[in-house]
Amino acid sequence: MPFTGQRENLTGRPVQFSRDSLLFTDIILLGIMLLRLLPALKTRRAFFAAGLIVSSAAYLLAWQAHALELPRYTRLALLFVVISQPVFFWLFCNQLFEDRFVLRWWHAVFIAGKFALAGALIFGKPIVNTFSQFAAEDFPRLIPNFFYSLAFVVHALAVIVRTNRSDLVEKRRRLRAILLITTGVLILQAILTAAVLRPIGFGEISDTVSLFFMTAALMATVAWGDSIWRELFTPPATTGATAEGDPEIMQKALDAMERDELFRTPGLTVTMLAAKTGVQEYKLRRAINGGLGYRNFNEYLNFYRIRAAKNFLAAAENADYPLIHVALDLEYPSPAPFNRAFKEATGMAPGEFRRRKATEAARSP
Repeated sequence: MPFTGQRENLTGRPVQFSRDSLLFTDIILLGIMLLRLLPALKTRRAFFAAGLIVSSAAYLLAWQAHALELPRYTRLALLFVVISQPVFFWLFCNQLFEDRFVLRWWHAVFIAGKFALAGALIFGKPIVNTFSQFAAEDFPRLIPNFFYSLAFVVHALAVIVRTNRSDLVEKRRRLRAILLITTGVLILQAILTAAVLRPIGFGEISDTVSLFFMTAALMATVAWGDSIWRELFTPPATTGATAEGDPEIMQKALDAMERDELFRTPGLTVTMLAAKTGVQEYKLRRAINGGLGYRNFNEYLNFYRIRAAKNFLAAAENADYPLIHVALDLEYPSPAPFNRAFKEATGMAPGEFRRRKATEAARSP
């Protein structure tokens, strides 16, 4: 018996069986996650999450696709779903953590470029071995697609890190590290395996290790799914402020902006505001979010900055004051973010707002 076991290990059969079992388990877990998302698919956030789940399941299926007798167009469709995985990850991260995220035309161009590049790589090539180990001569032509995919993942992770400081939603702050950074690491590992480790002969080991950690992450996500799904995908019954904030701390936060005008402080962060008001940071975050109804600190600052800008531009004596100085006085880094924030709040550019106020003042008796 010991000899037989040793022989089986050398042939790799137990390893292959273990990997197949992990693949099957992961696909089932992803299916459970997708079913939980169905009631919320009308939201863009849930739609992008569903795309990430489906593309992840397709990636797992693709590991075994080279051993299946599938029609060419079925393989091609599966390949393009796999290719979309970093795109959906990027979309999901932006939609979840960038409260003002809006898809723009150049986003569509960047996404289309990903699929165009992938299509160019496989145009006229046999699809039969697409998901098996890459031949050494194929590696140079795969490098552009590798870095294109990497750009989506790296930017998504940058969004997670960049928006962490201003995020006022406590549960979202905790979930970003547990859920999305783990997902990002797995996607990065998958890209590195396909582009680097598999061509040099370490693909089998890397695949097994990544599958093990992926299974653990998916099991944890499914096990804690009720709370995660409620927080991420269930639209709130009401919007705005709730009764979660401490009234005393809420008043300190309001005084800091309305009486002391701390929104004019260069580089003001929630950490700095907590120090200036003598309040523990987590309590201040909770007061501004749960008590005053703001999801991130930049929204909170923008409300007071734009209100001050409106009052300033409406005054006749400020008619000749340069708009760039208005932006800088209110601690915007340049006129562009000031103009964007002002237009989002009022529906018009600062210059147009000032002209309208001047016209109204001239018409009034």
